[in-house]
Amino acid sequence: MSGTRRSPGPARRLRDHLAWRRQQFEATTGTQLFIDRHHDAARSLYLASWPRSGSTWLAELIASARGTRLVFEPCNLPYPGKVRIGTELISLPAVAPSDDLGPAGSIIEQAVHGVLRTHWSDQLRTTRLASRRVVKEIVTVPALPWVAAKWPEMPMILLLRHPVAVADSLVSLTWSMNNRTDANAFVAATAPGADPTLLGDALLGEVAQWANEHSSAIAGLAQSRALVVFYESLLADPSGEIERIRHHLESSPPWRGWEPDPAFIHRPSFASFRRREASADERSRSWLDAWGPATLAHAEQIVGDAGLGHLYGRDGLPACDPDQVLAPLGDQSAEG
Repeated sequence: MSGTRRSPGPARRLRDHLAWRRQQFEATTGTQLFIDRHHDAARSLYLASWPRSGSTWLAELIASARGTRLVFEPCNLPYPGKVRIGTELISLPAVAPSDDLGPAGSIIEQAVHGVLRTHWSDQLRTTRLASRRVVKEIVTVPALPWVAAKWPEMPMILLLRHPVAVADSLVSLTWSMNNRTDANAFVAATAPGADPTLLGDALLGEVAQWANEHSSAIAGLAQSRALVVFYESLLADPSGEIERIRHHLESSPPWRGWEPDPAFIHRPSFASFRRREASADERSRSWLDAWGPATLAHAEQIVGDAGLGHLYGRDGLPACDPDQVLAPLGDQSAEG
């Protein structure tokens, strides 16, 4: 009959079944088809940032170089004692270099030495024969002084994005890094018809946590091997920032000759939520029109009170030399 749907034939069913099996294989075993034989920490690069700062894009770019493995957010794996609340985007605690970070520290250690193998951390497999690794993390900013002290031979990058831009992205996705005490408050602020002031308060709460945790991390990283990269500068001048990264890596023998695939510069990352192509200026400063002057001024005050007011100007762009961000306070200019 004309209105009756025909069932697929045996050949079509077989093709569909094989396609499904192939997808299952790639989602599980397929991610583990690689060799990572070299377990010294100098073969790892530790890339840390806050969520929504562009770290997946930068990690994919760095790992596009031949023989480079991408270890994706190992501290988002479950481990004993892990805080579970709200979106679970909870920062690790700030610890002194001599302290014990516990189970989270063990996961970081496995990642740094290339022995961690999971579907989550290897979901963005970039090579089958790894000679070096990019360990990409978004919840370890407070613990960066601990990481830097434990593996001084390991190159490190701290990726910074304007705190209001980061908070704006988190709020728009109804994610939160500031939900340790009251996750329901964030949910209420983003609910349809909610009091608009609640949303502004949620944004400022995100900014405050960014400022407090970056302030302590930056102070603890002074004179470390870390390189600061501004997301906005990476957007505006990717070639120049890649050259800075290449120069930074030259001091580590396993990373000499690092050459990323330029195609990754303009390719949206795995974690991108962009719905359309936009200019670098639009992508870095679109949040400026989303919030009123009073909210932006309050955010500026929060960042300034944390000692980080010199990082960005009112135009939302970096206002200082990235190579001076981690300099001891006495080495920074009075204008900074």
